[in-house]
Amino acid sequence: MKLFISTLGLLLWFCGYAWAQRTFSGQVIDATTNLAIPYVNVGVLHSGCGSVSNESGFYSFQVSGELRASDTLRLSSIGYATLDVPVSACKENWIAKLNPVSYSIAEVLVKPKKRMRLGSDTQTKNMNASVSGTADLGHEFGSRIKIRHKICLVNSFGFNIIDNAFDSIQFRLNLYDMEHDVPGKNLLTKGIIFKVTQKDGYFKLDLSPYAIYLQHDVLLSLELIAYNGSPGSYINLSCALGGPSFYRKTSHDDWTHVPMIRIGAFLDVDYEKQ
Repeated sequence: MKLFISTLGLLLWFCGYAWAQRTFSGQVIDATTNLAIPYVNVGVLHSGCGSVSNESGFYSFQVSGELRASDTLRLSSIGYATLDVPVSACKENWIAKLNPVSYSIAEVLVKPKKRMRLGSDTQTKNMNASVSGTADLGHEFGSRIKIRHKICLVNSFGFNIIDNAFDSIQFRLNLYDMEHDVPGKNLLTKGIIFKVTQKDGYFKLDLSPYAIYLQHDVLLSLELIAYNGSPGSYINLSCALGGPSFYRKTSHDDWTHVPMIRIGAFLDVDYEKQ
């Protein structure tokens, strides 16, 4: 009887907690073409453990805390249906297939245009947001942008670099719905990935080819997806008082709210004259 109870207890423990430490690795490909999908967000939900696939769709990361067999690994990328898989079903070097999706976008006409800058274009060096070479891929940070008109067309975005010790660093720009005061759905229908090599000053990116229309407040965020430099490298961006801001440690981690601080990032938008 004692042996039975002990064995049953061990079985129940194993079912509840599958691993104390585990490596997740594999490749993400298009289910239709079998081609690799670059820069896919991969992470165990609510764990703070995840990464981003490289240009060839490969990813690898470790989870050092306890995992339940029912915990979920999520893979997501703009243009594809999100894939959720129980961690108990994941094997190392697993090939995951994502199904492409299409977006229906209503045509919007913004007539006589007036340009406005939304967000913060501060150049201060007294407050900064820093990303180092020790940060997890998928690390993401950003601030709320208030949309002051019914609808506006995004023309460009930018931020101020205090100093940049990376040889190069790649970010993904994300715009999340903030209608309910927390980051929600990503509003973009195409991935916007850009490389930064300049060492200081304003960085600005033309967004007019993407036809981005906004009607509600958004979280403008920068997501780390790749870098070239030593682990001691860093980039510092200007910040200002204001807010709110949000950040998360890696892909599919929970957002952390940061009041009273605003990332020095802005959107230049066109809106219809009233």
